Amino acid sequence: MSDLKQTVRAQFEQAAAHYTTSPPHARGEDLAVLVEAAELRGDEQVLDVGCGAGHAALAFAPHVAQVVALDLSPAMLAQVAALAQERGVDNVIAREGDVERLPFPDGSFHRVISRYSAHHWPHPQQALAEIARVLRPGGQFLLSDTVGFPEPAQDTFLGAVELLRDISHVRDHQWTNGWPCSRPQGCRARWSIAGTCGWSSSPGYSASARQIPE
Repeated sequence: MSDLKQTVRAQFEQAAAHYTTSPPHARGEDLAVLVEAAELRGDEQVLDVGCGAGHAALAFAPHVAQVVALDLSPAMLAQVAALAQERGVDNVIAREGDVERLPFPDGSFHRVISRYSAHHWPHPQQALAEIARVLRPGGQFLLSDTVGFPEPAQDTFLGAVELLRDISHVRDHQWTNGWPCSRPQGCRARWSIAGTCGWSSSPGYSASARQIPE
């Protein structure tokens, strides 16, 4: 595991319990939008990458066959298991793993979701390639994350503030630099942006789902 990933893991080992009750994570309106945008039938296998305390996984659980909640941090996965037990949810499986090296065969999932995790990924294009690999043809990747400023000076300032606040932070990506709209070549799944927290105007959730064009 790289030094940066060790840092991410250590950071969340210390703060795992906070993410269980943090209002933006536990009750953000993008949770409902993620579920709605997924257009679920009830028989889906879902993967939540960088699941944190499992709020997105647990939001999906009543609507699908099974959710695998994957995270680098064992402490975060303990929060997932505790919340699932508290709510009587028995179709969420907590699994330790790395989004850039997913421990699953090709085409394992109907849906892959990610919420407030992508800004911690050291190599996002590698993560996207892995997500595309484990999605079934006709599947869907749904992302909700913070976004950065389009202006370079403001973007640099925000990045510095984020690093001071959280040393595991890598980057708030921008819509204008190809992320997260870049779909790996040959990917036959749909890619949707189901919610973002925008810093470039007034902070707050923009919870409208949008399809990324082919």
